[in-house]
Amino acid sequence: MTAVSVTDGLAYGLRTVAVFGILLTVAAVLTVVGTNMATTARTYGLYGGGMDWGQFVLGAVLSLTGGLTLYAGSMGLLYKVVADGVRRGNSRAV
Repeated sequence: MTAVSVTDGLAYGLRTVAVFGILLTVAAVLTVVGTNMATTARTYGLYGGGMDWGQFVLGAVLSLTGGLTLYAGSMGLLYKVVADGVRRGNSRAV
């Protein structure tokens, strides 16, 4: 624990939380917009209802993109934290 000072640890943690907050915001916006588009794709016309398949598919793709963005970003952030820890440990061991 002596390899990292308290202020360095707090600064790194705050930067990590800020990156995750931005990632979560982008993923949430994509997912909410996509879900809203997919659920409102049903049209009500004069001769009966139908489905706007273009809007439905685009909404589903946006929703899936939001979920994948959150997953990939989380895994990338975890990889960065582990890699930074290994780098810091290796530089202090030499």
